[in-house]
Amino acid sequence: MKAILEAFLASPDFKAGVIASSKAAYSGSGYAVELFPDGHWRLLWDEQIGNLYQSPGWIVGLPAIDAAEDDLASEFDVAADELAAQVREQCADALAWEALHA
Repeated sequence: MKAILEAFLASPDFKAGVIASSKAAYSGSGYAVELFPDGHWRLLWDEQIGNLYQSPGWIVGLPAIDAAEDDLASEFDVAADELAAQVREQCADALAWEALHA
């Protein structure tokens, strides 16, 4: 799953997801990415994730940028490494468990 996570973080979908999460945060919501074992992912609005949904992969919340809507893309470009580090930190325990049980 680490390779899938890193592929997502290097893709344009990461930027799109963080920007969507930032816009959703204006109304108290957010976005997540669902990473699947077969290597694909999808972005999910928090309201799409039900209490009973059991993902076959990982669901990881995406950070939000505290900036005006017109500035989100440029703010992402400045903070991309820090935002990616936040996502990796959320996955650290799962990645450690996966490494122990590989």
